[in-house]
Amino acid sequence: MSAAPDASVTGIDTMLVALVGNPNCGKTTLFNRLTGLRHKVANYPGVTVERREGRMTGRGGHRLLDLPGCYSLSPRSLDQRIARDALLGWADGVPAPDAVVVVVDASNLERNLFLATQAIELNIPTVVVCNMIDVVRHRGDHIDLERLGADLGVTVIGTVGSTGEGVDALRGAIARATEPKRTRRRWWPGPDGAAAIQQVADLLKTHRVVSEPMADAVAVLALTPAVLDEGDPSFATLPAGATTALAEIHREHATADASLAHQAVETRYAWITELTEAVFTRAERVRPSTSDRIDRIVTNRYWGMVIFG
Repeated sequence: MSAAPDASVTGIDTMLVALVGNPNCGKTTLFNRLTGLRHKVANYPGVTVERREGRMTGRGGHRLLDLPGCYSLSPRSLDQRIARDALLGWADGVPAPDAVVVVVDASNLERNLFLATQAIELNIPTVVVCNMIDVVRHRGDHIDLERLGADLGVTVIGTVGSTGEGVDALRGAIARATEPKRTRRRWWPGPDGAAAIQQVADLLKTHRVVSEPMADAVAVLALTPAVLDEGDPSFATLPAGATTALAEIHREHATADASLAHQAVETRYAWITELTEAVFTRAERVRPSTSDRIDRIVTNRYWGMVIFG
């Protein structure tokens, strides 16, 4: 294994850059491209979940951390919780990242943007990668990457991890990702939801649980019923005063707690749908694609169940 670039030689301070994305978005393929396969694999302390870390070839030799795939920062599994905690700086043995690269499957843009918007709202310097952009082109579709970046408030790069297309541009974007851009959230739920989020955000800042820039985003995560009902271990280790106060806020909103969490998801998706429609142009198709024809059969109300059985 060849030696990683020396920051003293490059003249650029190295950063820890976390790569996060949905499963099967091509994140690890991009990680391998960026590191030139110069990485090491270990486990996170106390668990069997793999931790893959390497040095980025080229600009600055930044450290890259390939986080476990996840669909949301409100996790339902151990590996997804580790991804969330790593971004928040809560994971044992892992420092908080200096920058984040969110990899999305360009051919499933709307679904993948849920996690991307959650990560962006943490106000860590962020780059969004629309990977597998060749699939979109092959269909004759088009994504306006420049407009998507403007609406999200971050740099957006199109890549094809399997061929290396766009990887050099991604390296440059990572090197420039030194300052977060405070994003304007356009999906907040109604007055009750906003008030609850503000209460929890103030609590988190008072107890110095998270930094001020990411307090709102973490407050949204803390308001989900699973935090207390299912005993999220990361929130269970908060200072005693914060845990007690958080439980009180949950009780205060007990009659609407589930609806607040549901409303937050619905309003976020409504904004994402609006955003996707503005940046994604679908080509007119005279006949359905092979994939569409297969979907019609396997998702059919009757034949789908027979095939599944």
